Amino acid sequence: MLTRTRRLRVKMMIQCLLVLMVLLAGLSARVDARGQEDAGAIFLSSHGVLRLNLNSGEQERIDLHAQPLPYRHEALSEGGHLLSFVDHELVPGFVVVDSTLAPRIVVRGAAASAFGDGFLLGVGTTETPEGVCGRNQVTLWSLADYRRVFRLDRTILLTPLSLDYRASAEVQGENEGLLLLRYMPSLEPDPNYPWQRELTFLMLSPATGTFVWKQKLDPGFPLAGIDLLWQDGDFLLLAGRVDINHYYYACLDASSGTLRWQKRSRQFPVMRPDYPYLTYASVFAASRDGDELRLGTIDPERPYLAAARLNLRTGEIQIHVDSSDIKAMELAYLSLYPEPRAQCTSIHTLAGVGILTIVPCEQISLAGPDFQWEIPYLPCFGSSLEAAVWGRKYLVLVERPERRLALGYQGKAYLLEMESGKLAHMPMSGLVFFEPWSPAPGRQVLLTVEELAELSPSGVRRWSLRLQES
Repeated sequence: MLTRTRRLRVKMMIQCLLVLMVLLAGLSARVDARGQEDAGAIFLSSHGVLRLNLNSGEQERIDLHAQPLPYRHEALSEGGHLLSFVDHELVPGFVVVDSTLAPRIVVRGAAASAFGDGFLLGVGTTETPEGVCGRNQVTLWSLADYRRVFRLDRTILLTPLSLDYRASAEVQGENEGLLLLRYMPSLEPDPNYPWQRELTFLMLSPATGTFVWKQKLDPGFPLAGIDLLWQDGDFLLLAGRVDINHYYYACLDASSGTLRWQKRSRQFPVMRPDYPYLTYASVFAASRDGDELRLGTIDPERPYLAAARLNLRTGEIQIHVDSSDIKAMELAYLSLYPEPRAQCTSIHTLAGVGILTIVPCEQISLAGPDFQWEIPYLPCFGSSLEAAVWGRKYLVLVERPERRLALGYQGKAYLLEMESGKLAHMPMSGLVFFEPWSPAPGRQVLLTVEELAELSPSGVRRWSLRLQES
């Protein structure tokens, strides 16, 4: 067992080695963009922005015309950029800017994503009042000239819920089209059946932005809802609840939209919660074997859980009450989700500063030519801690969620004094750390519901925004 003196000696040797590693790394590596050349951190407040110089500690307050919004950035084709946000009334929206940062599309009340190589698809929906259809619309823009190609009201985007539990992948490929559902509201308010019986389905091509086919479908009875359970290059399997004892299935040809068959059945498909969206999103665990689709079903009368085989060409369902099949399907589905990662020691090379070592639940240490310190991990810090940005005076550590959940990925931040590792005593109350999109070194883009602003060493450049519906 090492004596205290020998432990201290070993510890000093390790620190010296870390310092040497930093010095050697600095001989060949360029200065990190987040490092000391342009070390700044952005904090959002209810009426502006605070930009903190992490080298000098100098603070710069920037007034905006409205409350700044956190957003998510995504690069688009044709030099465009998509900035998606959820405003302070929990309403989604987005702004598309061109290569010069000039706003070209500005929408509140819808979410957008790239569609194919040259289009942007916007989807807007509202909560459904009792007995009345919600407002639903789908809009398509061309990214070549930011022109609106079409807007369809009373339209829902049906993305496939299928997850192939044997292939460990989503079924729909990148080149397959998107299925849209158009409906007419029911003539009389009905809380269970908000639309008329006849429904219209349209297949949208990601290559051309045009509709490949259009198909009207009348089940012969009202449906409480409709889902796209399965989509591949051959078949589209639609399904929806009829009543408490019956379910509806319909199969369309993927290339032409031709109705192959439709039927009412007592077999309900087994839907699985989609982690981590447990309370409001589901997936349909199934697997195709030739013309048959293997799935789990529930009979509402007995009830019992069964493994079933659905013939996609004829609609025939064969039930196999075999507990081993059900168990195998359940285990295969659960295997799609990885086990929670155990926290482990992480080492960060802070360019121009030193080596930061984070030992979860134990300690955080910094070893460099100018700074050497250790601080306890608990009780201040939580899980998944990492270095976000740093300078000669301050270091920003951020807790990241284990899974990146789009707009919720910003995380909780801590401002530390680089010299000692202590939490900085600054007037940070009410401020939220934000890492904005940086189109070039030294430039950051900020967003409100009224303007888009670019921060740069030369000042602030602003563009007025006029939010519109899609």
